[in-house]
Amino acid sequence: MNKKLINIECPTCGNPIVSKYANGEVTGLLLHKCSRCKRYWDLNYTTGTISWVDGKPDKTPAKNFIVDLSTGKTRPMYDKALLRRKGA
Repeated sequence: MNKKLINIECPTCGNPIVSKYANGEVTGLLLHKCSRCKRYWDLNYTTGTISWVDGKPDKTPAKNFIVDLSTGKTRPMYDKALLRRKGA
């Protein structure tokens, strides 16, 4: 019984904040804390998004990220270069 684990990484520092089974069904919103940078993240497994909740507000430039639940990698929900081009 060898199951593959996926490490969901902290969007800011890259430290794994939670592990899940590759084919496991997880739904809903869960709060996770990064042990390295001490930020709190709301991870919504249903929509595949992660949002900053608390910890180091002045040093957290982006607050919302999209999580690829098959690899555990995160990317900003809003690309700064795209926002600059649209004049936002």
